[in-house]
Amino acid sequence: MDCRIRTRAHRSLGAIAALAAAAGASAAPPAVDVFFKDYAYDTVVISPGGRYLAVTYPSNGTTNAAVIDMQDMKAAALTGYAYPQGVEWIRWKSDEALIYGMTKLDPKSGLRIDNIASVQRDGSRHIFLLDNELPEGAVNWRYLVDEVVDLLPEEPDVVLLSSDGERADYPSAYRVSTRTAGSTMRGRMQGLRFATTRRSVVGSPPGRKCSYLADRKATVRVCTTMELDASRRMLYRAGPDTPWEELEHFPDDSSRMIPVGFTEDDLALVVLSNVERDNYALYVYEPAKRALAELVFEAPGGLDLDEVVHDTYDRSIVAARYHDHGTHTVFFDTLTARAHTALQKLFADSAVTIASRSRDGKKAVVLVTSNNEPGTYYLFDHDGQKVSELVRRAPWLKDAKFGVKKAIEFQARDRTPISGYLTYPAGREPRNLPMIINPHGGPFGIRQIGGFDSEAEFFASRGYAVLQINFRGSGGYGSTFRSAGHREWGRKMQDDITDGVQWAIAEGIADKNRIAIYGASYGGYAAMMGLVRTPELFRCGITFAGVSDLAMLLNTRRVTTGRAYADVPKEVRKYWEDVVGDRKDEAGLRAASPRFNVASIRVPVLIAHGEEDFTVPVEHATLLRDALREAGKPVEYLGVHNEGHGFRDAANRVELYTRIEKFLAQHLPADAPAAPTP
Repeated sequence: MDCRIRTRAHRSLGAIAALAAAAGASAAPPAVDVFFKDYAYDTVVISPGGRYLAVTYPSNGTTNAAVIDMQDMKAAALTGYAYPQGVEWIRWKSDEALIYGMTKLDPKSGLRIDNIASVQRDGSRHIFLLDNELPEGAVNWRYLVDEVVDLLPEEPDVVLLSSDGERADYPSAYRVSTRTAGSTMRGRMQGLRFATTRRSVVGSPPGRKCSYLADRKATVRVCTTMELDASRRMLYRAGPDTPWEELEHFPDDSSRMIPVGFTEDDLALVVLSNVERDNYALYVYEPAKRALAELVFEAPGGLDLDEVVHDTYDRSIVAARYHDHGTHTVFFDTLTARAHTALQKLFADSAVTIASRSRDGKKAVVLVTSNNEPGTYYLFDHDGQKVSELVRRAPWLKDAKFGVKKAIEFQARDRTPISGYLTYPAGREPRNLPMIINPHGGPFGIRQIGGFDSEAEFFASRGYAVLQINFRGSGGYGSTFRSAGHREWGRKMQDDITDGVQWAIAEGIADKNRIAIYGASYGGYAAMMGLVRTPELFRCGITFAGVSDLAMLLNTRRVTTGRAYADVPKEVRKYWEDVVGDRKDEAGLRAASPRFNVASIRVPVLIAHGEEDFTVPVEHATLLRDALREAGKPVEYLGVHNEGHGFRDAANRVELYTRIEKFLAQHLPADAPAAPTP
């Protein structure tokens, strides 16, 4: 296979879409791949001058990048990677140059190796800015990570990056040239030769696992650390030649400050903080006083602020974002706020995100999503007040008939308010329906939000209602609700899911004799614990990449895909003990582990797992499978050798959901009532 980077491979916009995937015709019900193939376009970013678009799209079993000239809508491919390598993100450095993140999955160790590369708009002068390579024979429980600290838009040939490639867990900050130094090196990225670059250290790590923040003048002045005891420190310096000092120390994740920017005069920080309050809000923090000052913005209803939006060119914070039953963006810039308000009126009942803009602000790429729309990118011309469609993420879904998604709320047995979402088939009333309970993964800090959900839509297209619950421990609702899930795996967190099932039955939405439970990662664990604790509620259960043995999860030695063992970092072990349970409590961990409680399971089980899963090793799946078989329980198993924690390859996703569809059709038919659960 020719894996060289193509430098002048021009194609029409339609041809790039054809590279992504063949358009699927609508059917009743739609084919499985309609829901689970890769988006035709994932990222779309406008150039500083407003003429070009950088896009990422699927090809060669992975993700690649291209540039589209909006004057003629011709596209030039920038990269030609093949799995297991691919493009993770792309950003404009200038009108003539881009930088992008690429990932290589190492099949021997299961590690992901990240690199950052630069490339000219015409595909020439391809450079790895920092060359991360895994030492021969290394087995480390960590990633080699590069991060962009600042794009330095005022300097055409330099970026500010951090990397721990030279010293594990202690990244330095570098000024890195995006122009070749004149020599070449042979990398391990599919045998290609890349130019080397010049770099200089501008920040030596003052602490472990530093996440750096630069001020408005691009001087590195903040480092947030992750310590071995899982605590975090916020370190600061007044200038490039002054010593680092500790401003704050946070023993755990119940109370934290997250530096996100500087004030206009560079004298104070802007932070997301839940210190002395329950939910994250945006504050000004004064380093001289080591104290929070002005409250900039807080979300209504006790919700957490999820993120802030930065201006690419002047480093200011222009907006903050939070979720309730939809996505809400609050702008601090008057001009952008007016544009967003006008766009929101135009796309009523949709979430409008200004994804990127030109340097002068006259043109912007806008992403519009909704419960029934995975995403369409538009070009907004501020001067002409015009909006024109650019590309759809999934053009094959344009005329699809989607289910109905509604926000729901109920009270758990201890009167804790619980929220979530109900999706049910189009053209049906939400009455007496077969239902799939779908707990989310994570579990902590993760939550279900409004918007398009391919899994829920897939199940709805097959005639099932889908209930997705934000049980305690979920994010977005403040630290009290999040920490209420600590050490409640298989207990109160599971009770919330059970109470959601009972609510759906009491409301007449779910047929009590036709309910299944399915989840991935923590959701897979919750699915199996649902079968263990309340076997009378479910007709069948499905776990994908799920935990089955809590003691194994907490083990200080983690098996890798090469069947070797690697030490789990101390701070990771500390975190999981804090939120899951004491490793010494063997009886408690065993009681909350599906693997050791299969005797309680009465219904068929489907287990799916990637055999190169480094987050939840495949042993969780195989040991659960073996325990079910030994107990005489009906179980099906799907193991995929070239996948990790979740299936990256679209063909493997299609295989997974095809198996799930057949399993449900056999054990939970949607078209006729089933016999009562034994």
